Amino acid sequence: LNFPNLLGEPDDPGRLSGAMFIGTPTYYFFSPDGKFMTQRIGPVTQAQAEDILRGLENQRLKTRNK
Repeated sequence: LNFPNLLGEPDDPGRLSGAMFIGTPTYYFFSPDGKFMTQRIGPVTQAQAEDILRGLENQRLKTRNK
């Protein structure tokens, strides 16, 4: 599972996502077009990240088909 990492100032994650930055590790999930979708605070395994991504994709498909 590959994903970009953000290195910056402490307020950068909140500014980019609109979600409060609590601490590390925090995972931010964005749509392919750059829209913030959700965040998870704390460790996330690859299987958990894949489940989150599947859920977000299912949500996107349901929204698109309405």
